Amino acid sequence: MAQPRLRMSDLFPDPTEDGSPVALDEATRALYRRAIDSPSSLTDEERRTIARRPPAPEEDEQCQQACGCTFSELVRKAIDQRDALSYREAVFLVERSVPGDAGRWLRYLHSLSEADQNLLHAAIDAAWAEDMREARANAHAVQKRALQASSAAARYLNDDDIRHVRLAMMLPWQEQVVLDTASEVCGLVGFYTDQEEWPAFQKQIETAIYHGLHYRPETIKDGALAKFTMHWIPIDESSDRDLREVFAAKKNLGGFPRGLRTDSFLFVDQEALQSRDSTRPFVWLWEPKGPSPAGENDDNELGPLKIDIKHIAPTLFARLTQRDFATEEARRKPYRLDSTLKTLHRVTWKHPTTRGRDGIWPPPARFM
Repeated sequence: MAQPRLRMSDLFPDPTEDGSPVALDEATRALYRRAIDSPSSLTDEERRTIARRPPAPEEDEQCQQACGCTFSELVRKAIDQRDALSYREAVFLVERSVPGDAGRWLRYLHSLSEADQNLLHAAIDAAWAEDMREARANAHAVQKRALQASSAAARYLNDDDIRHVRLAMMLPWQEQVVLDTASEVCGLVGFYTDQEEWPAFQKQIETAIYHGLHYRPETIKDGALAKFTMHWIPIDESSDRDLREVFAAKKNLGGFPRGLRTDSFLFVDQEALQSRDSTRPFVWLWEPKGPSPAGENDDNELGPLKIDIKHIAPTLFARLTQRDFATEEARRKPYRLDSTLKTLHRVTWKHPTTRGRDGIWPPPARFM
């Protein structure tokens, strides 16, 4: 005679409304003890039910949507290629459960006695097959590293910096980058003067970019993170050649990797180098010369703009990528204004920071 199908609600009934204790029934206790004493005797359905995993077809569908592969493929990747496991994939493995039942599950746990809680946790631990146990352990390590990086970023960034990061991550700039399969990189070209202070300042810039991109691991796409790069080119400070011309010439000769921004670039001069110990170290943003619409001044007449190194990525890069969007509204929202060089100058000088008008973009996020 076929055994009746196990249901989540049988093992994990809804907690009582008044919060009174819930006791495990004898059938559930027997299943948990068997899981602990003889895990090899468990069927796949019993393992899934104890560990609160959905049926295999549903689990595969969820995994395909979240990670682009079946669940068994993800488990294999976590075992064989653990260093290639992304944060999103790690979270999927570690926090796998029936969607939407997290709140009910926590209430249920709190309604159990300590002894029943211990029995339940021991049964769940025993219900994982060896491959799942190994995959989850590797996923835990990936998740832990990502959360440590996020914590370090939160200490590095102030409250307003964080608001800027959150705004930038609302833009679909990552989708644009990931969909550009013809390009292996994304990012910006940067010119620098090869002076004694440069290596330390470059490291400072790279640290700022790292923290900006790692503050919210749940929103950053692995493809975009892997692609982002700064393409640094040394320049002779004694040369009087216009950097806009240098940039345009190198671009026309195919001197930059495909995928880098071709409408703007960064540069570091002596003034920028000297800012490295200031409250807001900066680099310069400038654009190659180009024709201006009739009746309008060339944005370059305003000169280059100082950019806080904390906001090269994601904020500046997201706003530059936003220029490529199809509609006027898309090129602006969630910000008030567009991201032309002229507009960036305007908002920088219009709105003072807590240190006054320092001419460094971005201004406080509330003015963006």
